[in-house]
Amino acid sequence: MRKIERVVKNLSKYMLLYTLLIIILGILVSYTYSPKFLSKYLMIIVFLMIYPMMVNISFEGLKKSKHLIRPLRSHYLLTLLPHHFYTGSFAQCSMFPQT
Repeated sequence: MRKIERVVKNLSKYMLLYTLLIIILGILVSYTYSPKFLSKYLMIIVFLMIYPMMVNISFEGLKKSKHLIRPLRSHYLLTLLPHHFYTGSFAQCSMFPQT
């Protein structure tokens, strides 16, 4: 656990420096190699960038949400019902010819 604390402290202290080094490294790699080889791994790279943000969910807030039925119900009514209404009306529109 001590190693993790030191790494976190080091990362938070020198975050700007690490960010600049990674940007410079990315620029140098893109000039040296063709970035086409990354196209195969694009989804994996994007997932690895976004996953840490997704994991930062407040589970205490989810536990409290079971007591907030009225706001959740009104949210669903205001978002889901218009969505189904509009998608149904767009299907009837002449812009989308029916076969």
